[in-house]
Amino acid sequence: MKQKPGDEEHHEFQFAGVWVPPHILEMVRDHVLSGADFLVYNIIHALQGKDGCYASNEYLARACSVSNTRTVRRHINKLKELGLVKQTGFDGRHRFIKVVYPDGATPTDSGGTSEGAELAQAEGAETTPQKSSLKRTLKKEEKKKRQSGAVAPDGVVIKKGRVRKDVVGFGLGNTPPEDETYNNTNFDEEMAATLEEAVRGYNMPRRTGITRAKPSTWPAQFYLLRTRDEVPEDDIRRVLKWYTTNIGEPFVPEAFSGTAFRKKFATIEERCNRDTMFEIEIGEDAKKLAARLTPMGWPRGAAADLPGAIQMSLTAYENWLAARNTFIKRLHQGRVTIDPKMLKPFISLAKHLTNLTEPPTFFIRKWFEWVHRKVVTWQDWDGGFTPFVFRPTSKRFRAIGRGWLHNYCRDIDRWDKFNAVILEEVGCE
Repeated sequence: MKQKPGDEEHHEFQFAGVWVPPHILEMVRDHVLSGADFLVYNIIHALQGKDGCYASNEYLARACSVSNTRTVRRHINKLKELGLVKQTGFDGRHRFIKVVYPDGATPTDSGGTSEGAELAQAEGAETTPQKSSLKRTLKKEEKKKRQSGAVAPDGVVIKKGRVRKDVVGFGLGNTPPEDETYNNTNFDEEMAATLEEAVRGYNMPRRTGITRAKPSTWPAQFYLLRTRDEVPEDDIRRVLKWYTTNIGEPFVPEAFSGTAFRKKFATIEERCNRDTMFEIEIGEDAKKLAARLTPMGWPRGAAADLPGAIQMSLTAYENWLAARNTFIKRLHQGRVTIDPKMLKPFISLAKHLTNLTEPPTFFIRKWFEWVHRKVVTWQDWDGGFTPFVFRPTSKRFRAIGRGWLHNYCRDIDRWDKFNAVILEEVGCE
């Protein structure tokens, strides 16, 4: 359905029901996905068409009853990192994201069709529970299994009342499949020993203790991390190395056992990637800007990442300026593939922007002053600069560009066309 100017964004669901793959429910049960992650996943799934879901973060926030778009963006990034959704395109205005089905599975597999959902409703069957009822349903299923002797909280029951000691530590819902035999490898033993050494060397709070953690069970958790969670060994080794180096530091998740490390692996990996993302060579301009902006006070220890974020933003803005200048040169030479009617307006607009555009250091200083105003009162901010690094496609830069055109012409949408053509014709690496 097309929107009229001024209308609120609206999208129609693309089918009668939501097909939820079994591994998604397992991730909810194992607390890898939160209820909010699960809801965002299903809304995207319900809205996606042939090319994917192109709903904006604002619309998804309203659909999920979330207060702001940053929360939705955080959930979408988490789903991307877990490989559950992927971005399939961007046309300059709309982002297209699509659900990734496991092992080539599709909603037309048995038991997961929209026709099946309609049939279930017609017969009066219960529909898929919502966030709170889903959690209660999963808990009831686990309770029934424990009562029947199928699963024990601390291991696998062979006979009721007897627990296999060789697999203790898999935990509730973490029992291996019947056709899977646990054989820890040298890698699992090595990772468990590395974590144990770091935990023993750290002066833990009194509420935790190494004796209660049972290090003998930790190799099983690294085995599950590799096989059940399908995390590559190189990623496990990289994240564990970072964690053991930074254990006990502010804003580093606490994981004082193999079970906790596996449960919090996604969070630890995100923090690791955020730290290593800004490990780049810092130029003199970035150092001076960081020294000027640091005294403003940055919450959650973010000041340590500020120089790297500034350097990345400076580089991206300088690349955009270079792309703009190349595009202007091609405009004057007539070597651009645009509508001939737009050639003269674009040349005039380019001249206006050349005189108005601010130099890199001044522009990025104002950019991060704006970032500081945003995060200083944001209680849920995780301390990461990734969403705030300058990008030519960001909404903030779009607003700035439109501001540059406000006194030049009434058609402020011309900035969107101009910037989109620059990125398409020249690119901005």
